[in-house]
Amino acid sequence: MSSNPFLPPRQREPAPGYGSTRVLTVLVVSILALDAVLLIVNGVCVALLAVLDPGVLKQSEPRDPLSALLSVAVFLSSAFYLLAYGVGGFLFLFWLARANQNARALGSKNMEFTPGWMVGWFFVPIFNLFKPYEAVDELYLASDPTSGEDQWGASDPPRFILAWWLSWLFFGIGGSLAHFLGGQTAWALVPNFAGPLAAALAIAVVLSIDRRQTEKRKRIGTLSSFNESPSSTPRKFSL
Repeated sequence: MSSNPFLPPRQREPAPGYGSTRVLTVLVVSILALDAVLLIVNGVCVALLAVLDPGVLKQSEPRDPLSALLSVAVFLSSAFYLLAYGVGGFLFLFWLARANQNARALGSKNMEFTPGWMVGWFFVPIFNLFKPYEAVDELYLASDPTSGEDQWGASDPPRFILAWWLSWLFFGIGGSLAHFLGGQTAWALVPNFAGPLAAALAIAVVLSIDRRQTEKRKRIGTLSSFNESPSSTPRKFSL
């Protein structure tokens, strides 16, 4: 049966172990954006209270309705942020493990970090200062839609991944210092403004890797369909 050259090429079935991360990506990006907004709102309200009614930050009663309103805003933004941070952190780690598995399913060989250790290094003291960054770097390179199975590490990783990791470390260290100093210094506002930067860069990391894997999936499917098409093999004619 001859093939119709006017029909679009058939897409190959997903590779074993491959799973679309489109819905998960939307969820992760949405939660990260919400985290950033809540941190900014919280930081602005705290800064206004520090100017208008600093006693509230020391557990004193608000002296006017505006201070009371700002106090409620600080409490609600903090509570919702903690909830969003927990959910977002879980989804982000789950997304990393899924994306790592997809990179392997799409043909990238000799990857150092497994899906399990992609997440595990975040919880190992000392190593969690640099191993997660290396893992995300590798994941980005392994998702290159133009590279072969063994050539994916030939290019250099983009600088925004390093910027994301440094901003994340600064966010964590700044938050620890703010807690250690009792929240009475300028360090108390560091998490509120370093956090949104880290969240924005994390969104860039997630979207870029998702885009590269989507392009690689389409490219592999198109090439496979072309190679498997009956019209691509020479026809034999008999006299």
